[in-house]
Amino acid sequence: MNLDGNMSKNIDNTIAFTRVDDFQGQVTKVSLYYMKQLEKLLDILEDMGFPAIEIGVQNKCPLLVFLDKERKTAFAIAPRVEEKD
Repeated sequence: MNLDGNMSKNIDNTIAFTRVDDFQGQVTKVSLYYMKQLEKLLDILEDMGFPAIEIGVQNKCPLLVFLDKERKTAFAIAPRVEEKD
């Protein structure tokens, strides 16, 4: 099944919509504006020849997009954590 031209880039089935029955992880809200800034950064990194990136997430800490192998420089997006009542 080929839904669009980009589906052929996903031959390993590593990205898709899925059903989530029992999520036990942390939930955070990230501004769409910040996510669009991340998208711009990812486009730049792709143009620079980066084949992949490392992303770090710790409980209640920023989402980190590491820019070096030593993990000393990163693009960070601070989360807004919603606590369960």
